[in-house]
Amino acid sequence: RQVWPEAPAEESIPHGAILGLFHVHSHRPAEDCRPGYVWARGPICHIISKAIEFTRPIRCRGSRGLWQLEAWQIAKVDEEAQQATVSHFNIAEATGDKT
Repeated sequence: RQVWPEAPAEESIPHGAILGLFHVHSHRPAEDCRPGYVWARGPICHIISKAIEFTRPIRCRGSRGLWQLEAWQIAKVDEEAQQATVSHFNIAEATGDKT
């Protein structure tokens, strides 16, 4: 809560659903991220440069590791992505790199 005070309560968010998409710009060992960066946790820090939140959750059971989506789920993801607004993030906050 200290890092993300406005985060919704766990029990209030949908489970068993795809809620959006994000882009992994790069990844690096956590120790190669900006010192003290709160999201740089262990062994690999994925640098997220943009994300979208879907307006409607897409039902998806999921599984361990990677799994295939069904055709109707892919169509829904594409439909939601076409109408979504992209949020861009300043990756220098995580990397400490000068841009």
